Amino acid sequence: MGTRASRHWALSVREVLTWSFRTYTTYAGRLLALALVVVVPVELLFNLIEIHYETNSSGQIEWVKVFTALGIVSVLALGTQLGELFYSGLVDHVVEAHRHNEPVRGVADVARRIPYWTLFVAEAAALLAVVLGTMLFVIPGVIVYVLLGLVGPLVAIERQGAWRAIVRSVSLVRHVFWRATALLLGVALVSEALEALAHSLEHGTPEWMAAGAEGLVIMLLAPIGGLVRVHMTHELLAIERARTSGVGATEASRPLGDEVVVDLGEQHLGDGER
Repeated sequence: MGTRASRHWALSVREVLTWSFRTYTTYAGRLLALALVVVVPVELLFNLIEIHYETNSSGQIEWVKVFTALGIVSVLALGTQLGELFYSGLVDHVVEAHRHNEPVRGVADVARRIPYWTLFVAEAAALLAVVLGTMLFVIPGVIVYVLLGLVGPLVAIERQGAWRAIVRSVSLVRHVFWRATALLLGVALVSEALEALAHSLEHGTPEWMAAGAEGLVIMLLAPIGGLVRVHMTHELLAIERARTSGVGATEASRPLGDEVVVDLGEQHLGDGER
């Protein structure tokens, strides 16, 4: 990409990670408290069911227990999906408030504004595409995972439909595919490794201690993936505005109506936190 216009797509990995870290530390109380209430209990229940099945399986199929387990898992899965949609909507709002230097609204107010159905359809379609890509070969699944990584944030930010958010995600990410891969896949792999490490503590340690350690890790990691995705979305949208308007990143960071676009050039985080 040697042209001047193409250089506008130079997404800064450092910028995204710095923004994510500052949002995490600034709003840690709210993010972690809601993760503890919304995300951690369901994850631990899933793990307890898995442990119970592994330790009590006799090798024979007991259909009553199978259907009971399926019913419990289905309810938990529905609860998990609703909780994740709510939590992702909260992360979207917190990032918006941080970047635009606005007050964070109450939980009930945020919950009423989340487009649950559109988010569900968009995320489900993205997940299905990733699963199908992974079934073909691993690499297509990874490519689809990265290209559709911004679907959720785009639904929240641009208030578009599910299909439009999918198209927009591909359109934005394809310009910075390798850097997006480093961010999205890197965060996902590190989170999975830490969760696996916490999960391994159940062997040889008291159950309450293993559950506590795993719950702590889940709570601490819950906001990170969402923060990176939302900040990356904002960065790419600002780059797109700079590119289409024909001005530099600094000019594109000036207020457009009631919206403040974050500077991607020399000013970096300073103007976004004024």
